[in-house]
Amino acid sequence: YLHLLNPENGETEQLEIHVAGDMNWGRPRWEEPSAFSLSNAAISPTGKRAVFQFRGEIITVPKENGTWRNLSNSSSSAERYPIWSPDGSQVAWFSDQSGEYTLMIGDQYGLDEPKSISLPNP
Repeated sequence: YLHLLNPENGETEQLEIHVAGDMNWGRPRWEEPSAFSLSNAAISPTGKRAVFQFRGEIITVPKENGTWRNLSNSSSSAERYPIWSPDGSQVAWFSDQSGEYTLMIGDQYGLDEPKSISLPNP
């Protein structure tokens, strides 16, 4: 806490401080991906969304209206080679989050924690 001292009588008063953040990280923004940062595209079985590998993340984008979704949310690892499940409800990809590549399977909405499946060494 921050206090204000009155030198005449030695009394202190606690100051109330309010800081309003602009929360710019939460604002919608336009991002221009370069040809080298967007790769491994796959169209969903319904044709309504596409999945991409984008700067080490797995994202889906709508065909028309809607927003993009980050399915992996893993800034500390590289996610690669996304592919849709046959019914379009899930997306699978490879991740090196554990230090070795594992198969990740997540729902297409990115709401649930992806399931991790260890791959045996050949």
